[in-house]
Amino acid sequence: MRCILKIHLLTVLFVLISCGQTRTEPRAFEKHYTHPIHYTVKVGDTLGAISQQFYGTAARWREIANANALDPKKLQVGQKIIIPRSGINKAKYVTQRGKASFYADKYVGRKTASGEIYKHNRLTAAHKTMKFGTRVGVRNLINDKYVQVVINDRGPFVKGRIIDLSRAAAEALGIITDGTAEVEVTVLSD
Repeated sequence: MRCILKIHLLTVLFVLISCGQTRTEPRAFEKHYTHPIHYTVKVGDTLGAISQQFYGTAARWREIANANALDPKKLQVGQKIIIPRSGINKAKYVTQRGKASFYADKYVGRKTASGEIYKHNRLTAAHKTMKFGTRVGVRNLINDKYVQVVINDRGPFVKGRIIDLSRAAAEALGIITDGTAEVEVTVLSD
């Protein structure tokens, strides 16, 4: 059994090398990213409202229902669904991949760059360039956990990191123990 596994791994390695696909780190911005957006249903959400949010029209709710094999009448708060990317304005919904970290407890009660007071129990984040008030989705690439946050601060100022999350957002993504994680950040609204 181990021999077969080794042969399989060597074959995969050979194929990757021969195709020239040895790059393991994703590009910073991937405008042609094709994986679906992961979304958690909130209180008051309907498929029409979710469709309006992502596609700009409520009429495409059936695409979301079909992608998730959903009965629209059985949509539940907290349910995780996927939003197909076909038809989403890719220029608006830019995706960035990189390392996320979270605020230390010493920042609780301090002003953020936007003037808001940082509270560790709010779903907020810091980004170097995004406008304040921009809503982004953050997905942990290791455990596939997802959270939506609002940009209200500048940072992180550590090389290699793309977003600094509030403690509540970090807990939702399951990165408290490790302190950092590889994530995908998708702009949902600006």
